[in-house]
Amino acid sequence: MIGRLAAIAALVVLGASCTSAQEEFCRQLEDNADFDDLRTGINRDDPELIDEALTDLQRLGDLAPDEIKDDVDALVEAVIGAVRAVTDVDGPSGESTPVDVDELNASLDGIQSSTQRVVDYADRECELTIGL
Repeated sequence: MIGRLAAIAALVVLGASCTSAQEEFCRQLEDNADFDDLRTGINRDDPELIDEALTDLQRLGDLAPDEIKDDVDALVEAVIGAVRAVTDVDGPSGESTPVDVDELNASLDGIQSSTQRVVDYADRECELTIGL
């Protein structure tokens, strides 16, 4: 009986931690999917706000579940590269080397399927409709 209770308690704890990580990702996705802070920072030419927005996007990549981690990372890297190409801001990890525009264009051309997988995941797992 005690063994059964311990097993049930372990499942509850493990289930709660999985849900918590997914909920944190979903919250971060909802907060960043519209790129509001990033657009505002670019429009105001505010490097500090741009840097904060890019750091938030990087965090989204860090929180991404394994199922879509590669897709989220591809989107985050493409956005960070595009922003760095048109602003005078370093990347969230301190990258300061110039952006290779040809490489950036190739990654932007290739993110359509990644974008769709993230949108589908957001709809299915986060109950969130986003328009990336």
